[in-house]
Amino acid sequence: MKSLSIKICLATIIIALNANLVSAQTFTSGNLAVFQAAASANNTTGAILELNADALNSSPVNTYSINGTSATTGLRFSGSATSTAYLANSDDGSLLTLTGHLSNNTSSNVNTL
Repeated sequence: MKSLSIKICLATIIIALNANLVSAQTFTSGNLAVFQAAASANNTTGAILELNADALNSSPVNTYSINGTSATTGLRFSGSATSTAYLANSDDGSLLTLTGHLSNNTSSNVNTL
């Protein structure tokens, strides 16, 4: 359990430190943030989609790709399970965090890394 907590904490820190991912000021007040896995696979990349809550059946307002391949900051997700990419915002609403696996391994099941 300690190992899982450390991995979750590291993923959260990496997201907070990487300015190219998601920063609070880029979202329009009232819009929704949704995680989308790139594939229905047990090891994939993903993106954060910004959706206008008032525009039904519309395309995302913005799409923020999450680096999934860089050796030092690549985050991988399971698009076929319910064990990664839980979204949460910080208490003050300024940060969006999510769980993922810090790995450049693109073939193993991320739930076993």
